[in-house]
Amino acid sequence: MTVGRRGFVIRTGAGAAGLTMGLSGCEPGAGGSARSPAQDDRPADPDALAAVYRDNIYTRLLGVRPHLPAHEHVSRLGGGRMDPEVIAAMAEANAFFVDMHELMAAAGARIAELVGAEAALVTGGGFSAMVLGAAGCLTRTDPERVHALPLPTWPRRECLIQTPHRFGYDRAYRDAGMTIVEAGTREEFRAQVSERTAMIAALATAERQTMFAPPAPVDWAPAPGPEVMTVREQIEIGRSSGVPVLVDMASDLPTGVDLREFVDAGADLIVISGGKGIGGPQSSGILAGRADLIEMARHIASRLADVPGLTAEVVTNTAGYEDVELTWDPEIIPLTIDEAKAGLMAGEPRLAYLMTVRTRLLREGEDALVVRSLRDLFARAGTAR
Repeated sequence: MTVGRRGFVIRTGAGAAGLTMGLSGCEPGAGGSARSPAQDDRPADPDALAAVYRDNIYTRLLGVRPHLPAHEHVSRLGGGRMDPEVIAAMAEANAFFVDMHELMAAAGARIAELVGAEAALVTGGGFSAMVLGAAGCLTRTDPERVHALPLPTWPRRECLIQTPHRFGYDRAYRDAGMTIVEAGTREEFRAQVSERTAMIAALATAERQTMFAPPAPVDWAPAPGPEVMTVREQIEIGRSSGVPVLVDMASDLPTGVDLREFVDAGADLIVISGGKGIGGPQSSGILAGRADLIEMARHIASRLADVPGLTAEVVTNTAGYEDVELTWDPEIIPLTIDEAKAGLMAGEPRLAYLMTVRTRLLREGEDALVVRSLRDLFARAGTAR
């Protein structure tokens, strides 16, 4: 979502960006439970659940085999699971027709109220929010400039980013028509602020880990050093220089983050994706949160403890919740990481393994299937020596 504070936030119909995300009836910090009504007709018995993975809408219609989601909310692996409240709301809304301009205005007003922002605009996901947020900073309320995008002709069109805050999706700012200007140090950053600076862009994840990726074990992605500017530092620079600051916190939920945190600190725009742990559609941002499922990680680790050569350790990742990290003795289990990943994806049911076993997306009974898949692969590789 994009949360706006200043006059460049365009109200419904004016053509630029305010607060961007999907709509949920939840308050900030609320969210779905580990088990939901949508799961009641799904078997929890591992064998019955495995049969569902063999015969489902994907296999029947398209011949595509689903996998157990023992991973973070990764778009290329299917994203996340929508909460039952979201699915129910979508089903009910599908029965009615409304004026879309009225809907956008009402949804924006409700979201702005929940987050403490001045205005809101619903768009199709975090990337779209970044584009529209940058567009709003470029055009303010000038309709002629709105029509000129993405080819601004005026001087104030630069987006200032400290190098550690760069990431692959910040090309969204270029899509809006901005020119990205990098600064390595604090001194360079302050020196680059000028009459050409239309926006400062900060990445909340940069405060947490040294690589742009889903939360990782802390020894994989150490905390950033003191040379990395905090989001609040950049907000202060923006406020003192009159430059709007956009904070991308799309990768930060749900980790106990207060949605009002950066708005209250003075950020002009914040971006949040609704298709991750919040439980909304992949092409949205929504206002909700959910508790982390950490106990399942400890259960999974304990059930792998007796596999010869395999070590399953519960570790805290950079977002502050727990995963199961797998390591193995190559003398006992002669598998490379790539071979292990391929073997798990070739199993029945498939298991998508990235860098750890993450339980956030798993439902009741799937943890047992994850354990069975891991035991089968590593035990079989060990006995094949």
